[in-house]
Amino acid sequence: MKTILLSVLFLFAIASSLQAQTKTWYVKPSATGSGISWANAGDLQSIINGAAPGDSIFVAGGTYLPAVSFSMKEGVKIYGSFAGTETSLSQRKLATNIAAGNGSILKGNGNTVIYNNGSNLTEAAVLDGFTISGGKGSSGGYGYGGGMFNNTCSPKLGNIIFINNSATNGGGGMFNNSYSAPTLTNVFFVNNSVSNGYGGGMNNNNHCSPTLTNVAFIGNTSNKPGGAMENAVSSPTLIIV
Repeated sequence: MKTILLSVLFLFAIASSLQAQTKTWYVKPSATGSGISWANAGDLQSIINGAAPGDSIFVAGGTYLPAVSFSMKEGVKIYGSFAGTETSLSQRKLATNIAAGNGSILKGNGNTVIYNNGSNLTEAAVLDGFTISGGKGSSGGYGYGGGMFNNTCSPKLGNIIFINNSATNGGGGMFNNSYSAPTLTNVFFVNNSVSNGYGGGMNNNNHCSPTLTNVAFIGNTSNKPGGAMENAVSSPTLIIV
């Protein structure tokens, strides 16, 4: 009995140790530090790459331009639009910070802004509190997904604005492919476009099943059916609460 009790306590100790290892990282525009604090903030994609599952990344207000495209990482939670002084997510005043000019903008650099390809992201990969703008679905995504490209990826998105993104073939704002099932809450698709395809706001292709809660499509266009959304062998769920 004593041996069993010691074994259980040992397992609890290991679990507690693993939980305690999760970290919060800090990012500011043009920063190149280690990311361990606001004063030593780091580069966004570098910090994502180095973060471990369960870690959170706090991103200060400002504009962030990727070398090509940003990519998310499984288990890593990325929160934007901080004033740059907060040490917990509960201290972030999202609406106030955005109104004060401290919104975090992920801006396209001639390609898809966020490119998640085959990394099997689940809802443990979080993106929250960003504007995604100026992306172009071009060669990297085969002309799909100006704002975000998900192939076999199902991240969790909250408080996001996809605005003024474009693609050639589909999904000016977002393209989901091959069993992707992202979860979107409080997301706006505004003035995204497709020049020669489907789904100006969102294009779901090949058995995709995104869940959209309080999601709005405003002024999105395509030259083929689906100015707001196009679904090819896909079944999204739309919820208004």
